[in-house]
Amino acid sequence: MAVGWISPEHPVAEAMTAIGAALDGVAKSPVWSLRDGQVEDLLDGAHRLEGRLAELTARLVEEADRRELAKRAGASSTRAWLRHRWQVAPAEAKRQVSLASGLGGGLDTTRAALAAGEITRAHAGVIVQVMDTQPAGLCDEALEAAERQLVGWCRQFDPVEVVRLGRRLWEVVDPDGADAREAELLKRQERGAKRLRHLSFRPDGFGRHALRGQFDTEASRRTRS
Repeated sequence: MAVGWISPEHPVAEAMTAIGAALDGVAKSPVWSLRDGQVEDLLDGAHRLEGRLAELTARLVEEADRRELAKRAGASSTRAWLRHRWQVAPAEAKRQVSLASGLGGGLDTTRAALAAGEITRAHAGVIVQVMDTQPAGLCDEALEAAERQLVGWCRQFDPVEVVRLGRRLWEVVDPDGADAREAELLKRQERGAKRLRHLSFRPDGFGRHALRGQFDTEASRRTRS
């Protein structure tokens, strides 16, 4: 679909219009005639474009939030506004707003890598998530080094692996506070697990009942004993 309805007076509008027009031009073009190498190169290029568009989307979401467009539209929040406007799941709307807010909070290295298509939106979201857990009192140089390390990992590993590595990042940056943070994290996980405990029985319509439940570690140990 063309985006000619956007005013072409701004460079961002011009870019969006050009992208839309270009995609319109190839929407019905068959790809079977491409050589193997072309398919590989174009597949990688399309993947990089997803990241670049994600960075632009994040900037626009941040600007929409700054202007309180959601409030003017009668929505309770930017997240709710995007959910209705785009018809996306609540979790997706939350990810969009969190990424926009995180990148707008000074993660310039992450933003540049995303805008260049070097990392994915999921990678950028992980960096925002990890940087949100930074210990208090760290100097700017330490935080910048941590962000650079995360971006470097994103170029080498998938988002799940970066999450795992990120959990140990602050042990290197701030070893003195690592034990206290780990203890607090475990406490939060235990409290969350207790809140989610439940046990239910549901008839299956054939004279039987299905048992469903979820327990925290302490409760499961008592149950087994």
